[in-house]
Amino acid sequence: MVTRHEHLWSTDSDHPTSEGVVSYQRCGCGERRVTLTPSVRLVQARPAPSGGRSAG
Repeated sequence: MVTRHEHLWSTDSDHPTSEGVVSYQRCGCGERRVTLTPSVRLVQARPAPSGGRSAG
């Protein structure tokens, strides 16, 4: 019978890539996983164009 548990992941290593950070993790039970944390790209807001005419 297999018992289930909540994995307690610890990171063996992590590496930045063009897509984000790849992490190699393991649990004390022997399970392993690889995760990707995507890069956050900040988009700078641009001001509304000025110089337009207003109705009046």
